[in-house]
Amino acid sequence: MHMPSISEAMDPDIRRSIKKGSKRAIVPIGSMEQHGSHLPVATDAILAEEIAKRVSMLVDAFVLPCVCYGVSSEHKPLFNVSIRNETFAALVGDICASLAENGINKIVLLNAHYGNDAMLTSIVQTVMDRVPKGTLIYSLSYWLVLNNETGHADANETSLMLAIRPDLVNMKNAKGGSIKIGNLKSDKKLVLSRLTTLPSSFPKLANNGVWGSPRNASSKKGKTMLDQISRRLADVIRDVEKVYGTVFKGKGRK
Repeated sequence: MHMPSISEAMDPDIRRSIKKGSKRAIVPIGSMEQHGSHLPVATDAILAEEIAKRVSMLVDAFVLPCVCYGVSSEHKPLFNVSIRNETFAALVGDICASLAENGINKIVLLNAHYGNDAMLTSIVQTVMDRVPKGTLIYSLSYWLVLNNETGHADANETSLMLAIRPDLVNMKNAKGGSIKIGNLKSDKKLVLSRLTTLPSSFPKLANNGVWGSPRNASSKKGKTMLDQISRRLADVIRDVEKVYGTVFKGKGRK
């Protein structure tokens, strides 16, 4: 029996599903931070939850409640509720270990906040020593399957929010952000990626907290993106498990 939202399910039903082979879980991970003057501070958490639900229907997975707090100190002094790296690592690591203890052996950390990326990679490496052999845990940021680059509170994020929670979007306040860093000899994206996770870096790079322009955002675009993201992430999950089963566990090899 498929139960996408594990928090609404009963204990006997969950254990019965696991016993019958439903051993995959998706943990949505977001953040609580400014997203300009037109999107709510919970944008990343809202996106992570919605995408996780959609993907779960395609790959038959339990969906955990969202981890709504992340590593967001790069947005200081603009509003953010950030937790320390150690706290984030302990929380997510404990969630993974507990899921594995309950019989879940495939865990996807579905991330929607750039600042969490590096820590999630570290968490996966560390927690593997705490779970049974054969348990697969990995992080997957939703924007990795998009065709175009995603900024912050830009047209992509705004379109997704218009498709999911239009009541929380104020397009009248939507303004693009400009990053003035002059001419560079090297790749601009590479240079900025080395700086955007530093504490208080975001307001210095984009003073209004927006990276890109949200003005071309639309609900129609967001709905198309949601469908694309969900299908592509589902394909990635299937392929990761296929390769893991073949290379790491020896299935399918002669």
